[in-house]
Amino acid sequence: MGFFSWNALDTDGKSRAVMNCHTDECRPVWWYFPKHVGLEPLLEECYEGYGDFGVCSYGELLYDMNKEHIAKKYGEAVLTALDHQLNDFDYNYYEDTLTGKRWAYHNVDLLSVAVGVRAFIGNYETPQPACEGKTPNELIKSGVWKEKKLKFVKYPIRLAFFADGEYETLPKSRHAKNQGFFS
Repeated sequence: MGFFSWNALDTDGKSRAVMNCHTDECRPVWWYFPKHVGLEPLLEECYEGYGDFGVCSYGELLYDMNKEHIAKKYGEAVLTALDHQLNDFDYNYYEDTLTGKRWAYHNVDLLSVAVGVRAFIGNYETPQPACEGKTPNELIKSGVWKEKKLKFVKYPIRLAFFADGEYETLPKSRHAKNQGFFS
């Protein structure tokens, strides 16, 4: 697992980095949940920087916050493929405007299969036999392939440095620069 850092709303209304416990600026932070999840705000006294809040990973918590939305919008197969983990990045792919097929530059995994995305061979300069020998760069430049995004996260992470907030009134917590080491 990598290092994860976010900004949280402070008592003065400004967004500040959640500093990790390896710094002198570390302080407790609260993770707020939408009402439909049914969880009380989660206090993390000393965030270590690895995405864990209490005994849960941020991927598990984000999954729990969004699983109903994902199942309804994308289906149970996608939910199964996510395997109780979710990150807050969009899933990018290219859609062929002529055939409707979906292509991406990555390995085909369960999620790719569930959303119908195929991996193109080689790199962006490799001719694709399934696309009349044209390269992905040529297909993109000509407009045949259009970039698309699947947005699995309807309910993003919302963190604050105070205990009396509500999910619905807090801003989305964006990723912090400097990995929570420098403010």
